[in-house]
Formats: sequence, C-alpha cells, structure tokens
Amino acid sequence: MHASVIEKWHQFSTPLEGRVGHLYADVKQLLTAGVGNLADPVSLALQMPWKLPDGSLASKDEVVRQWNAVKSQAAYLSKRHYKFAAPLSTIRLTDEDIDAFVAKRLAQTERALKKAYPNWDDFPADAQLGCLSMAWAVGDGFPAIFKNFTRFANKQDWVSAKACAKIKADNNPGVVPRNRNNELCFDNAATVFENAMDRSVLHWPTVATRPKADAAPLQRPAITDADRARVLAMSEAYARATAELIRADALRELTGHGIDPADGGGET
Repeated sequence: MHASVIEKWHQFSTPLEGRVGHLYADVKQLLTAGVGNLADPVSLALQMPWKLPDGSLASKDEVVRQWNAVKSQAAYLSKRHYKFAAPLSTIRLTDEDIDAFVAKRLAQTERALKKAYPNWDDFPADAQLGCLSMAWAVGDGFPAIFKNFTRFANKQDWVSAKACAKIKADNNPGVVPRNRNNELCFDNAATVFENAMDRSVLHWPTVATRPKADAAPLQRPAITDADRARVLAMSEAYARATAELIRADALRELTGHGIDPADGGGET
C-alpha cells in the first residue's frame, strides 16, 4: 500500500463512519464500533481490546455479556444516533486502541484485496483508497461481489471500473457520500494512469489534473507536529499489524493448523 493512503486513511474514513468508542447498532442492526469496524457476530467484538471504566482489559465473559445487552436493543438503536447506545454498556475503546485496531484491519483488508488484485502494488494511490473504501463498507470479499469492477480494475481501466463501483444506498443514506468519494478516487486513478503520473501520490480529496510543463510548483499545506505524530503512529501501527500477519502465516505453515483471521468479517 502506498504510504500516502495510510497517511490519509483516517481523514477519508472517519467522516464517513464516525469514531465511536462504544458498541452501537448500524442501519442493518449489526453491532459496530471504532471507525465503522464490524463487531457482529460477537467473535469479531472479542478481537477488539475493550477496556473497563477502571482502564483494565475486559474479560471475554464481560464482553459477551455487554455485547448481548446492546444486541438485544439493535432494532431500536439502528434507527437512532449512535449515542443512544452508549448507556447500554461500559466497555470502551480508547483512541489509541481504535487507531491500532483500524491499522490492523487495514492491513488485513489489503492482504485480502491482494488475492483479487495481483497488481495491487501498481495501482495508483487513489485506486487503492477507493478499493479499501469499498471493502470497508461491503466487506473484504467485495471483489467477488463486484465482479465487473474487479475485471476492469485488474486491467487498470479505472473509467469502466468507476461505472461498476456504486454501492447500493437503499435505506442506508450514509453510503451516498462514500460513493461520491469513491467516484473521485477512481476518476483520479484514471487521470494518473492515463497520463503516467506518479502512482504513489494520493490526490483525493482534490481532483487530479496533469500538471503543465510550465506550471508553478504546488504549495503544500502546512503540517503541524500533531499531524506528523498522528501519521507516524498510524504508519507504525500498520507496520506492526502487517508483521503480525506475516508471523501468523509462518506459524500456520509450520503447524498446518489455524484459520486465516483476515478471511472472516468485514466492515459495514
């Protein structure tokens, strides 16, 4: 994955999903937390580092108990703001926990997408961001669902891929801005690919245009120390998560046992 995608992931995803430290029900009555991270079934919730009010790590039994309490109200909660779910549980994810978990899921999602897109590393950064966005909303198995999109993406025909990328927004208005962002990503990817521009550069949220030969150098926005720290933390968390996946693969090969954790679960 291009470093520019990792750096902008929170800026892209948080406005679409929110950033929630407690369990809540999405529009499909599925329990969710973090930045749109699916916590349903409960086995997915158990993968998250839930903390009790005193800061200690919650036990498996406690997570299951509180998960069931929220799930029992999912039909009611799915029609209301996520804050309505907060009083139903006391387990929480800290900001650091959310960042680490998002980085882990991002690494797992990329790993899954590479199986469908063998030339993933050669995709323009905007195309990688758009694909990750689709996976975050539909699940890591989205390439098998959006078959035409996958066919065009593997040809790097981003104009045609964009035409096949729309996620159904029926009874889910939150998907509308995601679709708009995805369309911009694939438009940018087409511009970058067709004009042989630097594929590591992420143009979202702006429109990619081929620079004129006599154009003045672009003025980069000022970056604060807080921005640098956040990007560094995200990049380091992603690197750790990737290393963990590699170690897990090696262990499975040695033992011949185990199920790939990246093959299960998706985000909605």
